[in-house]
Amino acid sequence: MLHAAQTVVNYEGLGALWNGATPALLRQVSYTSICMVLYEPLRNAFAAKEARNHNREVPFRSKFLAGGCAGAIGISFANPMDVIKVRMQADRSGKLYRGVSDALATIYKREGLRGFLRGLSPNIQRGFIVNAAELGSYDHSKDLLISSGILKEGVLAHTGASCVAGLAGASASNPIDVVKTRLMSQPIDSSGLGLHYKGMTDCMQKTYREGGFSAFYRGFIPNWMRKAPWCIVFFVSYEKYRAALMHGDFKV
Repeated sequence: MLHAAQTVVNYEGLGALWNGATPALLRQVSYTSICMVLYEPLRNAFAAKEARNHNREVPFRSKFLAGGCAGAIGISFANPMDVIKVRMQADRSGKLYRGVSDALATIYKREGLRGFLRGLSPNIQRGFIVNAAELGSYDHSKDLLISSGILKEGVLAHTGASCVAGLAGASASNPIDVVKTRLMSQPIDSSGLGLHYKGMTDCMQKTYREGGFSAFYRGFIPNWMRKAPWCIVFFVSYEKYRAALMHGDFKV
């Protein structure tokens, strides 16, 4: 990972490490906002069904399904920004687009609306799998840590659950991230079709033939190193703001 970062800096400059930062931020804001707004209502709806079956506790499967559905819906709205982010990060020259507005206009002019939907299928699957793993494991780990008496409700419990969520999210997301990135960044022909892969299944088959199962976990370490601190900062902050909005409680 350090060698890759050094190579990027040597050939493209320090700023290349932040290629695609603006669309990445816009993607994350829209994507995460939708996910978190939908998660608890969906979880409660699934839990209500379990309650009718005389199950007092919210089972992991309800949290898993709620996280997955919220993620799939959220990424459907954020996909255009994801396309722009991937292309700007893969652009070594830095001249492909002048910015997000130029990227939106250029993609629409050259590829139409279809250009913003590239990689949508693996993205929806990724959104479901990653958020099912991440939100489900965070919520369930937090409940277990508190209910078992290992930790009390607070920052330590939220941090511990966040670490579990980060590992679960990175493990679940890496294979689909590899496929999604290849689909979104591949060159296209005059009709707008990809030159390397016909679709998600074709990309998965070719990726497996190239490097076997391990090919789907290329870049796992940097992915996990990105995911873990993000989960800690996000979930701890989320819990504090949630408590403030609901109870005016900022106790650690």
